[in-house]
Amino acid sequence: MSIVFIAPDPDIARQYRGILACAPDKVEVVEALLSEAIPVARQLEERDAEVFVARGGTAMLLRQAGIKSPIVELHLTSADVVQALTEAKSKAHFDHAAIAIVAFPGMIQNLLDFLPLLSLPLRCYTLTSEDDAPGRVDEAIAAGAQVLLGGAITVKIAR
Repeated sequence: MSIVFIAPDPDIARQYRGILACAPDKVEVVEALLSEAIPVARQLEERDAEVFVARGGTAMLLRQAGIKSPIVELHLTSADVVQALTEAKSKAHFDHAAIAIVAFPGMIQNLLDFLPLLSLPLRCYTLTSEDDAPGRVDEAIAAGAQVLLGGAITVKIAR
């Protein structure tokens, strides 16, 4: 194996495996959320993993943990942002829902880039670590958020 994709949950792991099925001998998909990925990456690095591919918060934590192999961060695309905002608005069941994003800086910046083009009441709550997530989710709900957007940790806590 040379490339390791780190998925934050079973659904994303399944998507990665489906997309990457054409190269099973060169790619491995593992499931680990945020700091859970650090010992997994260290173990796989010892087994000759050459590159890690991860999303925002997990990629950030792997870098901070000193993983020596290159870490490629999967960024949100414009289509991802539009899809998330459309889904958030539809789940609210009315036009002027209070939407909050609780996420790591990369995801928040992508949404902020779109805000001037949209007329959505969106408040942002930035995570600096996974330990911030429960408090920031509670803060967003206490401030009146009816719909939350975020990564896997936000979804897990909000549920």
